[in-house]
Amino acid sequence: MVFSMGTLYIFLSGAPLVAKSFGVESAIAVGALMGLVPGAFVLGSTFAGRYGKNYAPPVLMASGRILTLSGLSVGILLFYFAFIMWRPSSCPVPLSGWETA
Repeated sequence: MVFSMGTLYIFLSGAPLVAKSFGVESAIAVGALMGLVPGAFVLGSTFAGRYGKNYAPPVLMASGRILTLSGLSVGILLFYFAFIMWRPSSCPVPLSGWETA
């Protein structure tokens, strides 16, 4: 539990610095990007609760790891090939009120 709380506080303190180094200067964009992490936990808990009764725990764990690895791989590949540009105009927050530059 100590390591998970430490990781959370490191994430909360370091995420704005990393976002600024990628060119995200809006506090709204940083908050939206940081909000994706707990949103993924909520979604994962929902799926685990829904499908946990139908499948054995090792099957759920293996599928969760495969899904996590594939999502991270797609994100890294998109970033590497410059399909994702870290600007407030391309941030995944629809209808936020930002003007495109």
